[in-house]
Amino acid sequence: MSARPLLIELFTEELPPKALKRLGESFAASVVEALRSRGLAAQDVEHRGFCSPRRLAVRVDAVVQQAPDRKLELKGPSVKVVLDAAGAPTQALVKWAEKQGASVDALTRGSDGKQECFFYSSTVRGETLAACIDAVISQALAKLPIPKVMEYQLADGKTSVSFVRPEHRLVVLHGPDVVPAGVLGLRAGRTTFGHRFQGGGELTIPDAHAYVHVLERDGRVLPDFEQRRARIDAMLRREAAALGASLGDDAAVAALLDEVCALVEWPAVYVGRFDDEFLQVPQECLILT
Repeated sequence: MSARPLLIELFTEELPPKALKRLGESFAASVVEALRSRGLAAQDVEHRGFCSPRRLAVRVDAVVQQAPDRKLELKGPSVKVVLDAAGAPTQALVKWAEKQGASVDALTRGSDGKQECFFYSSTVRGETLAACIDAVISQALAKLPIPKVMEYQLADGKTSVSFVRPEHRLVVLHGPDVVPAGVLGLRAGRTTFGHRFQGGGELTIPDAHAYVHVLERDGRVLPDFEQRRARIDAMLRREAAALGASLGDDAAVAALLDEVCALVEWPAVYVGRFDDEFLQVPQECLILT
């Protein structure tokens, strides 16, 4: 089957804002790394990571349903060690071959650059996405730079799991198909939620490509951190210019912009004012306050 986009989204309670960007980058990179190592995605595969206050997600553009079979060659013991004086195989060679699930006759001889050794060649069947998706996600979760882990109970009231924040939904789509994944006590589906107040309740993602469109149109969520940050920055600078003011460009401004971006899913900028008469107090009082 041809490669299709793979979408994975973890829908959570509010994630720690100062760690959100790192969490999103780590989750996306680890998922891609795990897919590449299993032969399910090419080394140069394109991907896009997403993170917002209530979600970590990644879309990998081209993932196959089953990795291609691969040749595996195992180097065995030295020829001079496992053959007797007559050239017959010793029990050590027989045992090594059995360990590989082969007979001595299936072994070949060759040089490893230093000495002549026995080798066993076999074909390893490629892993399927369905069979290894749990391991892919779990591996990515294990590598997250979580500042502090929470332990919480699942709906059964008995099972406890640990994560940075309680998880509520898991979306795993390979093209339009749900991949039967399960982590943190959740089973994968195609439903998620948009903005807590402005979103349209439960959202259905028809396929991996539609993720961003559905969240923006129906959920009032900009899931891309950098896109969200750029929009906030542009709106702030537009309002500042209209007021003849400046945001500044130092490191503190950039850090604050990152933090604000990690607190909102659908940004809007409001200008606050107070009556000028509140400035008509002694300078010492203003400074002290």
